[in-house]
Amino acid sequence: MNIRTVDTKALKYAERVQIVFDEYESGSLYIGLYTMDGELYTDITTNLAGSTREFAFVETGSEAERFISEQGFAEKIDLVKRSGFNGYRLYHFAV
Repeated sequence: MNIRTVDTKALKYAERVQIVFDEYESGSLYIGLYTMDGELYTDITTNLAGSTREFAFVETGSEAERFISEQGFAEKIDLVKRSGFNGYRLYHFAV
């Protein structure tokens, strides 16, 4: 597990968060945002088929996607998967 603390303007209810880099049981990349009190703010990645340790899906149009864009630590890939009523875009994370 790797943790970084960053300042942000992309989130509605937090200005400073901890980014937690870990992995799902499947071995694919997990990224979550936590408040400075250690409470989960939101999950950045979603564990969908096709995710790896470097490539993961993020809900399109979400606060998490705005955060990624602001922080610039992932490259958007032109692939969107549907799950339920939501779309999830694939990103390449350089972590």
